[in-house]
Amino acid sequence: MKNTFVSLIFIALTCASGQITAADIYKILHSDGTVSYSDQPPMEGQSDEVVLPDLFVLPAVSIPSSPIANATPSASTPSKSIRIHSPLDEEVVRGPDNSLSIRVSVSPAIAENERLQLIHNGNPYGQPQSSGQWNLTRLPPGTQKFSVQLIGENSQSIGESSPLTVYVIL
Repeated sequence: MKNTFVSLIFIALTCASGQITAADIYKILHSDGTVSYSDQPPMEGQSDEVVLPDLFVLPAVSIPSSPIANATPSASTPSKSIRIHSPLDEEVVRGPDNSLSIRVSVSPAIAENERLQLIHNGNPYGQPQSSGQWNLTRLPPGTQKFSVQLIGENSQSIGESSPLTVYVIL
């Protein structure tokens, strides 16, 4: 039964790729009990014509090469680049605990008096920190938006990464 299912999937994908067009497909039951598929009617043995359902095709998603945003420079701070390395923009997260690891880099490196603040759906997430990594669990299903702000002395924003979107599914 498993081989039959795999064969049907292969045939469906082959048809979808355009290699077979408008050809009949036959399911052939051989005298020894084995099943095969062909685009030619069998010379011997029983056969049934296979009717494949319409395929549902999703459009491709374009992934940006690097979600980078340059920090807005202030008079006392040189320009800094804040980059979220993972996850990728429009990544899909699934799993039993809907966990997500966010990794960020700042160039040049953050100063001793600077901190990184994770922004989740427009709101600060947790406390500002010097580490560029967050491990989130139990994210709610749906569209989640993230960015990271670089915070300087007196809690002023020095810059922010490009925003990214993550889709959480069950």
